[in-house]
Amino acid sequence: MGFSTGIAFIILFIGAVILGIELVTSYGDYILITNKASLEKTQRSLSELNTKVKIVEVIKGNPTKIYVENSGTTTLDPDYMFLVLDNKWVPQENYSITGLGYISEAPSNKTKLVKGAFYDGSTLYLTTRDTTWIKDSSGLAPDELYGIVGWYNITLVEKSFISTNTSDEFYWQPGDVIEITVNYPVSTKVKVITETGVGDTYYINSGYHHEHLLPAEDYSYTWVY
Repeated sequence: MGFSTGIAFIILFIGAVILGIELVTSYGDYILITNKASLEKTQRSLSELNTKVKIVEVIKGNPTKIYVENSGTTTLDPDYMFLVLDNKWVPQENYSITGLGYISEAPSNKTKLVKGAFYDGSTLYLTTRDTTWIKDSSGLAPDELYGIVGWYNITLVEKSFISTNTSDEFYWQPGDVIEITVNYPVSTKVKVITETGVGDTYYINSGYHHEHLLPAEDYSYTWVY
């Protein structure tokens, strides 16, 4: 009887040891899986924080050309970039990455139709051809002129894309600009989304107008007739 009790105790003890080992192993696996998931989440968050893109130019036409700069610190894969035009997703077969390079800028004097006002960085030029609109400029709020149209000689920055890549496959390094060629029409809005979910939106405006974002007293006024 005592022998049987001893055998039973040993069997139970061995079972408890085996169960304990399995529990410790399972807990260790759980810790490893949890740490791995936490590390992957942290890496994704860092990637999103370091990702930044900027649409620098959109040239409407048939096809339309879109130029996007990698303005962040993360190298991106342009094959995993998505395009939305006028709030509609564009199928990937309808656009392609046709170049990698940079944007060259040069000043150019042009006569352009200005709507509302033109702000050159220091002076707000108010345009009108109707004298009934002229008031005391010292008390005139810029928003009162929104929609007035006039011609004005302004200095524009002419942008041109310079291609630096000769290969069909490349990575999108920080500072580089990609050229996107799309066969979809676009009216007012372009949006690009990267592989990390970070993107940028570009609004296409008719004419050259200044969006009044500052208080009227912050402007130096100059009338153009």
